[in-house]
Amino acid sequence: MKLAQHSNPAPLDIGPWGPSIRPYADWLNRLDPAAARHWALRLRSPELASVEGAVAEAVAWDFLSHRVDRISPGVLATGGPDFRCERAGLTFYVEVTNLARSVVTEWTGLSEELTGPRNYGDLTGLIKREVSGKAGQGRNLGAPYLVLVTTLHGMASHICVDRAHVAHVLHSTTAISGDFDPDRGEVVGPLRQITRMELSTFTKQFSVDPARRNVSAVLVGGFGTYPDVRVLGVSHPDPARPFDTSLLHDVPFFEFTAWPPDPRILTRWTLPEREPKRRSLMRAWIQQMQAR
Repeated sequence: MKLAQHSNPAPLDIGPWGPSIRPYADWLNRLDPAAARHWALRLRSPELASVEGAVAEAVAWDFLSHRVDRISPGVLATGGPDFRCERAGLTFYVEVTNLARSVVTEWTGLSEELTGPRNYGDLTGLIKREVSGKAGQGRNLGAPYLVLVTTLHGMASHICVDRAHVAHVLHSTTAISGDFDPDRGEVVGPLRQITRMELSTFTKQFSVDPARRNVSAVLVGGFGTYPDVRVLGVSHPDPARPFDTSLLHDVPFFEFTAWPPDPRILTRWTLPEREPKRRSLMRAWIQQMQAR
């Protein structure tokens, strides 16, 4: 999908993310002053994408630091991932890559604020593109490597970072198919659900051949709903270094239960779905419309 030219979104007020930004700045300055100076320059950059990326990095650190035993700056000097995490004696790395609000708006058709029902696209293609660009960083780490794809886009965080949409990262969108009888001009026999694996992040296009095996798993973070952020995971079916999803104990991961498909695609979430703490904007809007 080609992104159309679009004017810059509204300037970003980083104040709402302050509870993550301030402690991250202190932590990074204490452990890696050079990295802290570079991050601070991004936070003050006139380029909105740089500012958003710096904010997302701080929120990602905040999220991870409350779920691991130890977190430290990654191997940034050699272009490696952002964070090195340890839990239960095991190590894994996390690279944070942020989808700018302007890019998400162009890709999905979603504005920052709810304006009414409309067609929209999901983030699957963008996520695959980001993971493909970051996969090489996991080549020589010797430990599981996760790519955390984030966005500060408000509506996309509400709508696209949910189980139904994030599942497409693993197996692409699904469709209903059946056998067509040209003589009768109609579909005959039972309908069935199919997927062409067109945008699967972990396989070659239209195939079940594994790809991007250096990436053990993908995390998708909707940071536009801060402080109520939602992070969902997707596990590689055949990674170079498997990741134990229990190390992030409260993050649901979507995975194949049988690989390769036989030929059915069987999947599951590692954790049951829970009711969110607050109603989504979409649900609130629907209720308002029904009340009119």
